[in-house]
Amino acid sequence: MELTSNVKLNKFDYLDSNDIQDYVFNGKTKEFRLFVEGIKCSRCVNKLEAIPLSYTECISSRVDFGKKELTVQLTPNGKISDIATKLSSLGFSFKLIAKDDSLEQERIKEKRKDLKRIAVTGFCAAQLMVYSFGIYFGVQDNWLSVFKWLNFILFLPIIFYSAIPFYKGSLLAFKNKIIHIDLPITIALLSGFFLSTYNLLIGSKDFYFDSTAGFIFLILVARFFVNKTQENFLSSKKINLIPLDELYQITDGNYKTSHQIKTDDIFLVKRHQLLPTDCVLVSNDCIVDTSLLSGESEPKVFHKGLTLLAGNKVISESAKLQALRPYKDSRLFQLTEQSFSNLISKNNYLSQSDRLAQKLITTVFTVSLLFFILYGLFTNNFTESFNRVLALLVVACPCALAFGAPLTLSQAFAYAKEKGIFIRNANVFEKLNDIKNVFFDKTGTLTSGKLEIVQTWPESLDLKTINILLNLEQISYHPIAFSIREKWSSIFLPLDLKNHSEFLGKGINAKIDDDLYEIKSLSDNLHSDDYAVALFKNKEVIARLYFKEKLLVESLDIIQYLKNHNINCYLVSGDKKQKCIDVARTCKIPTENVFYDLFPEDKERIISNYNHSAMIGDGHNDMLALSKSDVGIVVSSCSQTTLSTADIYFTKSGLKPFLDLLKINEITKNTLERNLFLSLLYNLTAGTCALLGLINPLIAALLMPLSTGLVLLSTLWGYRK
Repeated sequence: MELTSNVKLNKFDYLDSNDIQDYVFNGKTKEFRLFVEGIKCSRCVNKLEAIPLSYTECISSRVDFGKKELTVQLTPNGKISDIATKLSSLGFSFKLIAKDDSLEQERIKEKRKDLKRIAVTGFCAAQLMVYSFGIYFGVQDNWLSVFKWLNFILFLPIIFYSAIPFYKGSLLAFKNKIIHIDLPITIALLSGFFLSTYNLLIGSKDFYFDSTAGFIFLILVARFFVNKTQENFLSSKKINLIPLDELYQITDGNYKTSHQIKTDDIFLVKRHQLLPTDCVLVSNDCIVDTSLLSGESEPKVFHKGLTLLAGNKVISESAKLQALRPYKDSRLFQLTEQSFSNLISKNNYLSQSDRLAQKLITTVFTVSLLFFILYGLFTNNFTESFNRVLALLVVACPCALAFGAPLTLSQAFAYAKEKGIFIRNANVFEKLNDIKNVFFDKTGTLTSGKLEIVQTWPESLDLKTINILLNLEQISYHPIAFSIREKWSSIFLPLDLKNHSEFLGKGINAKIDDDLYEIKSLSDNLHSDDYAVALFKNKEVIARLYFKEKLLVESLDIIQYLKNHNINCYLVSGDKKQKCIDVARTCKIPTENVFYDLFPEDKERIISNYNHSAMIGDGHNDMLALSKSDVGIVVSSCSQTTLSTADIYFTKSGLKPFLDLLKINEITKNTLERNLFLSLLYNLTAGTCALLGLINPLIAALLMPLSTGLVLLSTLWGYRK
C-alpha cells in the first residue's frame, strides 16, 4: 500500500517541523536515524528495509540489527512523519535520534528499563514464594485469606508492568502475521493469572502466581542475556576497519583517536597509518596506497588539495590533512555498515532459520494445546497438565535457531575482514557451497603486482651501472624501485649524490661526480606487456631494464586445492596464446581449459555456458564475466568500476585471500549445521522432559538460555583463532 504525505490528523506531523531539521544529516537528501524497539529477527529487518517499496520518497532504509538502529534516506519531498506512521503501523516503537546524539544513550535507557523489570519481578516473585509456602504448609483461618490476596496483589506489578515487552512482542507478531515466542509466553502468563484468580475467587488453593512469577523473572533475565549477546556480536561496530585506539596528532599538539576526529580538524598521518576519515591533503605531494577501497595495488601520487578517503594508507614519510567529515560519515564506514547489514539481514540462511523457528513455535504451540486437553482429561489433573505445558512453552525456545545464523554470519564477516576479504553479497557463502567451476583472469590475478627484471640492455650490466641504479632508486616507493633493490641489494655501495630528487610519476635524477644521471620510463618499449625504464647519463641512454609481473607463488597451491575438492579450473585472458599456455602449465591448469585472445564479451559468453561458476579478475575487461558468474571476485589490483560488479573483493594482494575465503566458507557451513543440530537437539530433549514432568516451569526457565549459550560457544569455537 502506497504511503501518502496527506494523511489527516497524523500524530507524527510534529516531526516535520523546522525544529526537527537538526536530525537531518545530509544537505541534498534527508537522512534520519531512529532507535527501534521490537526488532526480533531478520523478518523484522526485511520489513523495515522494504519501506522504500511502499513509500517512493524513501531512497533507502538500512537496519543495524545489533544496535537496533534504522537509518532512512529521504528525497527533499519525503517526510519523516510518513516513516513514523509506517513504523507504527508495523507495530514498532521508536525514537528519532538527533544529529549529534549517540545511540548509546538510548541503549543504556533500554537496558535500565529491562533491569527495572527484572528487579520488580524478582522482588515480587521472592515475596510470592514466601506467602505461597504459608499456603502450601497449611496456614489457616483469616491468615489464609490474607496470604491468598497478597499473592494476587503481588502479581499485579508483573502482569501490568513486567510483562509489557511480551505483550508488545505478541502484538508485533500479529501485525506482521508471524508467530513469535512472545505469543505462547503471553498466553501462558495470562492463563496462569486468570486461572489463579478464578481459583482465588472460588476458594481453591490451586494457585500459579508463584511459579508463573518465577518463570517470568527467569525469562526476563535470560532475554537480557540474549539481547546483550546480540548487541556484542551482531553489531557493525565489531567490524570497524579503522582501529579505535589509533592516535593522530592534531595541529594544536593534542592527540585524538581515529573516531574522535571531527570536521575541519587538521592532523598529521605517519607512514603506514590508515587515514581515519575522508579528508583533503594539506601538505604537498604524497604517495598513498588506495587498495582498501579502490583495490589498485600500485600506490598513487596525490597533490595538495586533492581528496583522500578513509582507509587509504600513507606511504610517504608523513602527510598533513584536513578532515572533511567524521569517520562515521565516511564512505568506508557507510560501505562497511551496508555490507554488514546486507549480510545479516538479506540472507537465505537467515530466512531459512526464521522459517524453521516459526515452525518450531507452531509445533510447540499445537503440541501444548493438545497435551493440555488430552492429558488433563485422561488424568483428570489439569493442574499438572498446565504445569507441564507451561514448562514446555518456556523451555522450547526458538531463540537459538533465530540467533544462530546471524551470529555465525557476523563472525564469518569479521573473520573474513581480518583476512583481507570484503563481502558485498549476502548469499556468497551459500553460493560458494555449489561452486563447480572457477575462472581466473591472468594478468593481475594469477600474476602479482610486483615486478621482476626479465631483460636488460646491455645483457650484462657492470657493477658501476648497477650501483648507480641502486643509489638513484634508494628513496623511491615505486614498484620498479623495489624490484631493482630486491635483485641487487647485496651490491649496494653508497655514492655521493647531489640534488637527488624524485619527480613523482616522472622519474628520478641526481648528480654523481658532476654527471647528471636520470631514470625515466621508456617510450619505445618492445615488450608490450612489460614495464621498461632507461638509465640516462647526461641525456644519453646507457642502460635499459625490462620488467614483468611475477607469477604468484600461491597460484599453484590454489589450483591444487580446487582440484582436490573436485572444482574445475579455467584460465580466461585477453593475452596471446603462448603466454596463457605458459602460465597454465606452471599452475597445472589443463590446456583444454585455457581461453586466450578474448574480448570482454567472449569471457561473458564462455562463463554463460557453465553453471555454478566463480570468476576472479581485476580489470575492466572482466566486468561482464564477473556480473555473469554466480560469485564474482575481484583481487586487489582491480579498478573502482570493476569493484562495483563484484560480490567479493580482496583488500590484500595475491590469491591467498581466496584460499582463506574457501576455508572460512567451510567453517561457516560446519558451524551453521552444528548450531542447527544443537538447537534442535536441545529443544527436542528439553521439550520431551517437560511433557514427561521431569522438569517444572522454574527449571525450564533456568534452562531457557542454555540453547543460546550452546550456540554462542559453538560459534566462537568454530571461528577460534
